[in-house]
Amino acid sequence: MNKFTLFMENEFNRLETAYKMTVLQESIIKDDYNLSLYIEGNHNVDYYTEAEDKTYEKKKNIFNRMIDWFKKFFAKIRDKIFELLGKKVEKYEMWDKAPEIERGLKGFVQSLKIKYAKFKESYDYKFYKGLLKGFGILTLILNIPVITAMTFSLVSGVKAISNVCEVH
Repeated sequence: MNKFTLFMENEFNRLETAYKMTVLQESIIKDDYNLSLYIEGNHNVDYYTEAEDKTYEKKKNIFNRMIDWFKKFFAKIRDKIFELLGKKVEKYEMWDKAPEIERGLKGFVQSLKIKYAKFKESYDYKFYKGLLKGFGILTLILNIPVITAMTFSLVSGVKAISNVCEVH
């Protein structure tokens, strides 16, 4: 095994262990809440959600570190493939390409706006719009029996509950 493989495996094991420790910490806080509930009769819900609140940032940090780990891992694989193919890995700053990307995006967005305006004026747009409205109305009409049955069962359930409450 080479050094990089050992390093990456060790780094992943550290991240996995950190995540497991965070989950255990959350479990301990929840167990403390259950003990407090049993001994003191404490019904403070905020205390129970405290477990998630305390461990959320730690989990988020660990996931971000895992994403960075995957980025490093796949970048190394890409570099190795280029090396085997005899190609040079081009490394450049994103900011070097920013003006070029911005010009391309502005042109792309402008062409999309023009195409959408032309489509909106076309017969196809009006046809599809009418077709979708028709399907919506048809779906509503076909589902009226289902909606009626659901409403009837809901009203019957509410009446049954109110009858039980009146008896007691």
